[in-house]
Formats: sequence, structure tokens, C-alpha cells
Amino acid sequence: MSFRIAIVQPLSHRPGADEANLADALRHIEAAARDGAHFVVFPESYPGPWTMPSGFDPCGAMAQAAQRHGVHVVYGTLEPTGGAPRQAYNLVVMAYPDGRPQARYRRTHPTGPWIYTGGAYWDFDYAAGDEYPVFDTVHGKVGLAMCSEVYMPEVCRALALRGAELIFMPAGIDKRRLWESWRSLIWARAIENLAVVVTTQNLFDPAERGLAMVAGPEQILFESSAPGLFLVDVDLARARELRGARDEPASSLTQAAKAGVLSQWQRPELYGRFFPAPQTPGAAASGAAPGPAAGSAPRSRYRRVVTGHDGQGRSILVADAPEPRTVRLDKAGGLMLTELWETRGTPEDIGGRHDAARNFPGIEPMPAGTVFRVIEYPPDRERLKHIAPETFYASMGAAHDSTGGGRHPGMHLTQSVDYVIILEGEIVAIMDEGETLLRAGDILIQRGTNHAWSNRTDKPCVIAFVLVWAPEPAPGSGAAVKPG
Repeated sequence: MSFRIAIVQPLSHRPGADEANLADALRHIEAAARDGAHFVVFPESYPGPWTMPSGFDPCGAMAQAAQRHGVHVVYGTLEPTGGAPRQAYNLVVMAYPDGRPQARYRRTHPTGPWIYTGGAYWDFDYAAGDEYPVFDTVHGKVGLAMCSEVYMPEVCRALALRGAELIFMPAGIDKRRLWESWRSLIWARAIENLAVVVTTQNLFDPAERGLAMVAGPEQILFESSAPGLFLVDVDLARARELRGARDEPASSLTQAAKAGVLSQWQRPELYGRFFPAPQTPGAAASGAAPGPAAGSAPRSRYRRVVTGHDGQGRSILVADAPEPRTVRLDKAGGLMLTELWETRGTPEDIGGRHDAARNFPGIEPMPAGTVFRVIEYPPDRERLKHIAPETFYASMGAAHDSTGGGRHPGMHLTQSVDYVIILEGEIVAIMDEGETLLRAGDILIQRGTNHAWSNRTDKPCVIAFVLVWAPEPAPGSGAAVKPG
């Protein structure tokens, strides 16, 4: 299903007069909505401000415009940290058409504060963020990034591994001699993440060279260096098809980008080796290998066997190996998440030989889909020291699942029926009203209810989950189930 993106490459008012950008932005939103846009994207720091202390805050007016005109609006501003008067996060914000709280990405790379001090445009002490949230929309899962982070491929990869398929990456000013490499990298981020990547920038003079661009994994869909408002129709079906496919020897006959780069090609057990940890003098002298970096993938624990069919339709074993993806979720209190398989619709295609293990951390299944996973829960006395539900759920693309704590900081609700089997240890299932102790061999059917898991022992508890997508139930429909 296609949707329309309005890309605004404005003639911007310079810092000092940048408050005037807000009125221009509101006019652009109105015009884009009139032309059928579903998203309106502005550059970094547009409408502003560009300096701290800030003279205005555009967030309220932009949110109201998004809701009034029924569009998503991606724009740039600053967020004071609450510390020193000149210190701020540089934000990309997405306002929703339904008026829900706005999505926010705080620029993460590089470390601050040097990048926005001492120039002719920005003037503030930049504080770096440390989260990669992704956001659900009716058109697809959105990731936000910024400007020269295009030179850091890890940023877009972090978003793609969390499920982002549409990545907005607005930029600041004229690229000068960086223009050619910048353009190449925007397309590269789309190719290597099988995503659609969108960028635009501020122009302060019509003679400057802009870079408004929409890149897909197989082709550049649109680009312009001129000021203006440009409408581009986008369909994520091809990117989704490539993400669900498997790279084969003859794939280049039908695919102009590498399928499988987010799954089949991935080796998460090596992530801790990408940036080698410094060795202590004693370890270097003994020749000992450095230990895994914090947050690196743990050793494989489960053997996963997958069946399929050969070219003659005979049943075969297509995989027999350790599970492909286990990650430690530090902000969930150190949960060990092992993704084993997922389906993305009904009926499910059982042909092909692609690996359908979910390749990004997430919680809910896709609409009409399923997820099969194993989670190891550490004891609460350790987990509750580190759990951060206010950021964990957003980082998993599921900020809407968090229900704000209540009886346990891990309380959440998913749009699914969950088949839950306790494999090792014991754990308490907590509801809004009541709780029950589950031991190895026990089974729980979770029917879209608000809940949390509390391990009150001194040993980990291992649980297998099968999540089946379910439409949101009507309020008050949770009648008691009577045994048949």
C-alpha cells in the first residue's frame, strides 16, 4: 500500500531570525496535506531553534498542525537537558496525526559538545543521546536519525535491527565538498538496511546546493538540489519482500539489493569483537583474549532444527545449528532474549528456505503473525537494579506496550495471545488483580492482559513463548474461561 511523503527543502531564515521558520513550516504542512501527503519531512533544526538558550519552542504548534491536517510531521528542534543553560539534545521529532505524544530521537553520534559550537550557524553545547527508538505508524515502522550520522552506519543499522523500514534522516546545511559522498551514503544506508531512507536540508540562498532525496534499497526514488516542496509516493512492499527473502546464488537475476543482510548474513555472536575491548597489561602479557564487550551477544544455548522441502517437494532438514540470535536486554534488567522464528501473516508461506528468526529486538508479532522465542529472566534482586521501562519499550519499538509500572516495573500489555511454557526455574505471573507462581512444566495462556514476570528466587527462570497476533479486544470482554 503506497503512501505520500512531502519533502520540504526550504529557504530557511538564518539563526537569529529562525523563529520566522515556524510560520513557514505551518504553511508547508497545510499545503502538503492539501496535496494528499501522509508524512511531511523538514530538515535538521527546522523550524528551530539553532542556539541555546532557546528563544522559542515549536513543538506545540507543530503537534497541533499535524493533528489538524491529519499528517505525520518530522521536524528538527532542540531539547534543553535541564543542566547548563547552553546544553541541549539535538532532536528529530515526529508529530502524529492522532495527537499521541510525539516521537523523539536525540542525536547519538558523535560525542559532544564540539560539533555545534564555534560555527556560523549552530551555537549550543550538544549532549549526545544513547537510545535508538523506533515508532509504529499505520504505514510502517519509522526510525529517526540525523545529518552526518549518515557517516556512522551503525546508527541506521541499529534502527533497522529494531524493525525500522522507513528512516528519516534530515540534515542541516549545504554539504559543500561532502555533497557527493553524502549522497552516496544516503543510498548506501538504504541498500544495506533494506529500507527507504529520506533526507532534506536547509537552504539559506537559492544558489546553495541542496540534497532532498528518497532512496530505496534498489534505486533512488527521488532527488533534488533545489528549494521547494516535493511529493513522492512510496511503497514499502519491495523492501519488506527483500527482508523476508533469502540470498541465493542466482538472486542477482531478480534482486538489485542483497536479501538476507539483516538476518541470513548476520553474526551477532561477533558483535562484541567489532570494537575490541582494551586489554589490561596482565592480560596482554599472558596472551589471553579480551572478554566480550558489555552488551555483546552471549554464547548460543539452544539447538534449533528447521525443516523444509527440496526442489522435488521432498521433506528435508534445512537447518540444524545453534539459535541465530540471542541478545542481552540491559534496559529490561538483563533479560536474555532468544528469537527462534516468526511468521508475518496468515496464511503463512511455508515455501522457500529463508531463515525467519526475527532479526530485530521487538515484542509484539506483526499483524496476523506469530513469534516464537525463549527468554531467560534473572532474579528480581538483580534485575530491578537495572530495569528502565521508560526507555526499554521504546527501544524495542513498543513504547505503546508499557503500562507504566503499577504492581511491578515490568508491567506491559501486548496485542497477542501468548502460549507460555516454563522450561526451568520458577516465576510469578502478576496481573492487575492477583498473581500465581509457575514452575517448570507449568503452562499459562496470556490473553492480551496487562502483566509482568517476577523472579523471586536466586536462580534464572527460562520461559518459552509463542505470541499470536490478536485484534484489540472490546473493553470489558475478558470473561472467565470455563473448562470444557
